[in-house]
Amino acid sequence: MSPTPTEERSTVRAPRAPRPARRSVDPARRLDLRRLRGPVAVLALVALAVGTVGAALGTVVAGRLAETATVGESRLSRSASSVRR
Repeated sequence: MSPTPTEERSTVRAPRAPRPARRSVDPARRLDLRRLRGPVAVLALVALAVGTVGAALGTVVAGRLAETATVGESRLSRSASSVRR
Protein backbone atom coordinates (compact mmCIF):
# COMPACT_ATOMS: atom_id res chain seq x y z
CA MET A 1 0.00 0.00 0.00
CA SER A 2 1.46 3.34 -1.02
CA PRO A 3 1.38 6.34 1.32
CA THR A 4 -1.21 9.02 0.77
CA PRO A 5 -0.12 12.57 -0.15
CA THR A 6 -0.69 13.81 3.40
CA GLU A 7 1.40 10.99 4.82
CA GLU A 8 4.24 11.88 2.46
CA ARG A 9 4.27 15.46 3.70
CA SER A 10 4.47 14.59 7.35
CA THR A 11 7.99 14.72 8.64
CA VAL A 12 9.58 13.36 11.71
CA ARG A 13 11.04 16.12 13.82
CA ALA A 14 14.26 15.61 15.65
CA PRO A 15 14.17 16.32 19.34
CA ARG A 16 15.22 19.87 20.23
CA ALA A 17 18.56 20.46 21.81
CA PRO A 18 18.32 21.38 25.47
CA ARG A 19 18.52 25.09 26.20
CA PRO A 20 21.68 26.27 27.94
CA ALA A 21 21.26 27.04 31.60
CA ARG A 22 20.82 30.72 32.47
CA ARG A 23 23.96 32.30 33.75
CA SER A 24 23.65 34.28 36.91
CA VAL A 25 24.46 37.94 36.31
CA ASP A 26 27.46 39.24 38.17
CA PRO A 27 26.30 42.11 40.44
CA ALA A 28 29.34 44.16 39.41
CA ARG A 29 28.05 44.19 35.81
CA ARG A 30 24.47 45.14 36.67
CA LEU A 31 23.33 48.69 35.84
CA ASP A 32 20.73 50.15 38.15
CA LEU A 33 19.92 53.42 39.91
CA ARG A 34 22.15 52.60 42.83
CA ARG A 35 25.21 52.59 40.58
CA LEU A 36 24.19 55.84 38.87
CA ARG A 37 24.22 57.77 42.16
CA GLY A 38 28.02 57.97 42.39
CA PRO A 39 29.93 61.23 41.86
CA VAL A 40 31.49 60.11 38.58
CA ALA A 41 28.11 59.19 37.12
CA VAL A 42 26.63 62.53 38.21
CA LEU A 43 29.56 64.38 36.65
CA ALA A 44 29.15 62.44 33.40
CA LEU A 45 25.41 63.16 33.26
CA VAL A 46 25.97 66.88 33.93
CA ALA A 47 28.62 67.02 31.20
CA LEU A 48 26.22 65.28 28.85
CA ALA A 49 23.48 67.82 29.62
CA VAL A 50 25.83 70.81 29.18
CA GLY A 51 27.10 69.43 25.87
CA THR A 52 23.57 68.82 24.62
CA VAL A 53 22.43 72.33 25.50
CA GLY A 54 25.57 73.77 23.89
CA ALA A 55 24.97 71.85 20.68
CA ALA A 56 21.34 72.99 20.56
CA LEU A 57 22.27 76.63 21.16
CA GLY A 58 24.99 76.42 18.52
CA THR A 59 22.44 75.16 16.02
CA VAL A 60 20.07 78.02 16.85
CA VAL A 61 22.82 80.63 16.49
CA ALA A 62 24.00 79.15 13.18
CA GLY A 63 20.43 79.16 11.86
CA ARG A 64 19.90 82.77 12.85
CA LEU A 65 23.18 83.83 11.28
CA ALA A 66 22.28 82.05 8.06
CA GLU A 67 18.83 83.62 8.07
CA THR A 68 20.10 87.19 8.49
CA ALA A 69 23.17 87.09 6.29
CA THR A 70 24.17 90.52 5.00
CA VAL A 71 26.43 91.77 2.23
CA GLY A 72 29.16 92.58 4.74
CA GLU A 73 29.21 89.04 6.00
CA SER A 74 29.41 87.65 2.48
CA ARG A 75 32.32 90.00 1.78
CA LEU A 76 34.03 88.62 4.86
CA SER A 77 33.58 85.05 3.70
CA ARG A 78 34.94 85.93 0.24
CA SER A 79 38.02 87.62 1.69
CA ALA A 80 38.57 84.66 4.01
CA SER A 81 38.44 82.27 1.08
CA SER A 82 40.94 84.38 -0.89
CA VAL A 83 43.33 84.30 2.08
CA ARG A 84 43.25 80.49 2.09
CA ARG A 85 44.47 80.29 -1.51
